[in-house]
Amino acid sequence: MAEFKSWIWKSILPGGKNALPNGILYLKGGDLRAELKGIKAPYEIIDIEKMLDDPFFETKKLVYIQR
Repeated sequence: MAEFKSWIWKSILPGGKNALPNGILYLKGGDLRAELKGIKAPYEIIDIEKMLDDPFFETKKLVYIQR
């Protein structure tokens, strides 16, 4: 995830006019600890299983990295 962030980070303007400040929304599954180690920005892991009634999302998380 740190590599992906480095590819696009300069394209994301700080601030924003939406409910969330500009950043990255990333759908991921599995253990995220290793992937998030290199992230040097505020981030939040959102458990979307409770929001979406579909077995596909039982093991998925939404990662929000704020710009």
